[in-house]
Amino acid sequence: MGRDRVISDAMQLVRTAFKIIDEEGYEHFSARKLAVTLGVSHMTVYNYMERDELLNQVIIMGFSFLNEKITPFAEQCRNNQRDACTIFSHISSELLEFAKNHPNMYRFMFQSKLGLASDDARVRGMYSSGVELIKDVIPPERYKKIRDDAYLFFVLINGLVLGYLGQRHSTTDEECKANMARAYDLLLASNCASESTAE
Repeated sequence: MGRDRVISDAMQLVRTAFKIIDEEGYEHFSARKLAVTLGVSHMTVYNYMERDELLNQVIIMGFSFLNEKITPFAEQCRNNQRDACTIFSHISSELLEFAKNHPNMYRFMFQSKLGLASDDARVRGMYSSGVELIKDVIPPERYKKIRDDAYLFFVLINGLVLGYLGQRHSTTDEECKANMARAYDLLLASNCASESTAE
């Protein structure tokens, strides 16, 4: 009877699961498919990591790719407090780019409800409104209002991006970006303008 191939580390499972979901979609992901790809038995997969933790780690990996693009810009926003709210437009642009490059992973992260429904605080925290990235440069009395509006803004942005992916509305880049700019104007511009002129 043959022995399973040795998995070098648990992150090998995460990287492979990420690749399967990214290329084929979450609906085609299974422990069996992951095991076949790795050359191990499907029972071996869960000896290394339980399913929920594996999927949580895939979501965390997806956000790490997003954050590579967002975090440096957030630092610039903190250094230039007058333009701190530009972080929201930047995040929306990065979400659209991520969705264009990784449509299946975007749907998994933002449509499947697995992340938002996770009991894992690490994963739930990834879905924050983005305002936490610049919280230290927003006066406390304005923080709650901007945070609440930013939440609504990103709910709308997510709908626009998913509509773009599904070709239901905003079917071109230009249309989607124009609608994102309109969402910013409607939900955040007035508060952010007040913020940028505050001394």
